[in-house]
Amino acid sequence: MPVKLLMGNQAIAYGAVEAGVQVATGYPGTPSSEIMATLSKLASKHNFHAEWSVNEKVALEVAAGAAFAGARVLCTMKQVGLNVAGDPLMTLSYLGVRGGLVLLVADDPGPHSSQNEQDTRYFAKFAKLPILDPANPAEAREMVRYAFDLSEKLELPVILRPTTRICHAYQDVRISDEYNPRPVSGFKRNRQWVALPSVARQRHPILNRQQKQARTILEQSPFNEERKCGEPTRTGIIACGVAVGYVHEALALSGLSGEVDVLKIGTPYPLPFEPVLSFIRRMDQVLIVEELEPVVEEQVIALAWKHGLPVRISGKHDHVVGREGEFDVDRVLAFISTFAGVETKAVAAWPYRNCARVAGSA
Repeated sequence: MPVKLLMGNQAIAYGAVEAGVQVATGYPGTPSSEIMATLSKLASKHNFHAEWSVNEKVALEVAAGAAFAGARVLCTMKQVGLNVAGDPLMTLSYLGVRGGLVLLVADDPGPHSSQNEQDTRYFAKFAKLPILDPANPAEAREMVRYAFDLSEKLELPVILRPTTRICHAYQDVRISDEYNPRPVSGFKRNRQWVALPSVARQRHPILNRQQKQARTILEQSPFNEERKCGEPTRTGIIACGVAVGYVHEALALSGLSGEVDVLKIGTPYPLPFEPVLSFIRRMDQVLIVEELEPVVEEQVIALAWKHGLPVRISGKHDHVVGREGEFDVDRVLAFISTFAGVETKAVAAWPYRNCARVAGSA
């Protein structure tokens, strides 16, 4: 396959095309806008439907209708746009889908261009939907393809949550120019698609059972992987999304790469129990690094308590890791320094350095 230098959002769009997307809907909003902008150019070439909708609610409802008919659909928006689409989303998780429906929600830690820093991973847990958290643009492309398959296996929408640095970073990405859409059987009348109270009562137990099914599938996901430092160690870090790269660089800068194992989690909800349990069982202490809310951290703490593990877990709950703002290597280096009790050469502490940089760039 050819290699192209692509922005993360462009890589996501190419991934959707490679997965055979047949309908793309969305509402503009940084950091997600370039996804639909790219898809709109590719739509004429490959003859699929792409539209900017009048708002996020309409975008998701159009996407749902196409997915009911068996089409593969990508719906894009930013994190605050998910509030607008929250009404159909909460019902759609009960109704389910036939074709793969991937809901791309771009979060904006910082924030750089948003009213708030809300964490879409909590929204996924609220709606009881699987969510994927890419660590770089190339992985974001792979996750789109995986998300369509996962959506069709579970018959549920799947959320993909890139953050600003994933959306707007550039990386060499292998892409294919092939477009192989699946046949669409068309819409078939079914009481399941009608959001009546009686349907909700019938579907809610099914949705709850799908959480276990999703967890089982995600335990085999290629996006959750461990990097061992070589020598046996009792200290580990669990990292998610873009923070994975910051962790590896910070460990190298601090000289701790050979002393700390790292578990990368690309599927934060539902948390894949087996790889996490395997990791924390052999640890005395674990640091959890994730941007914004302690979504993975809370699940790991609950898992350790359930299994009676004596591991010390640090992160946001004990104020070792920040709960607000965008991370970078310097901030993560400071987190690791506090956790490990070692001196580092981190640049001046956030937020003063970060604020100065933003103010200067403005």
